[in-house]
Amino acid sequence: MFLTEAYANGLAVLTRLAKRQPQARRLLIETLTGRLDMLGSDAIEVAVEYGAPMGETLAHLVKTSASPSLAERIMVLCDQERHRRSVELRQVALVALLQVVTDRRMAWPNPT
Repeated sequence: MFLTEAYANGLAVLTRLAKRQPQARRLLIETLTGRLDMLGSDAIEVAVEYGAPMGETLAHLVKTSASPSLAERIMVLCDQERHRRSVELRQVALVALLQVVTDRRMAWPNPT
C-alpha cells in the first residue's frame, strides 16, 4: 500500500508540473514508458484526480506500447463505476478498447 501511494504521489507531482510546464510532459512519458504495467492503475487514479495531461499521456502510451493484455486491464479499470464519468479517461478507455478489439479480430479465425 505504501509503495502505491508513493507512486501515485510521484505521478501527481509530475502531472501538476507538466500542466504548468508543457515541456515537462516528457518526464511523465519517460516515467511511465516501460512501467505502465506496474503504474497503470496509479496513473488512472492520478488522471481522474488531477486531469490533463495524464489522460492524454496514458492514451498515447496505451496506443503505442501496451500489450493486448495490458490494454484489456486498462480498459477494465476505466470501466469501473468510479471511473465511468471521468472525462479525462474517455480517450484512454477508447484507445484501450480499440487495442483489445483489434487484437481479438486478429486472433479470430476466418469465418467459413
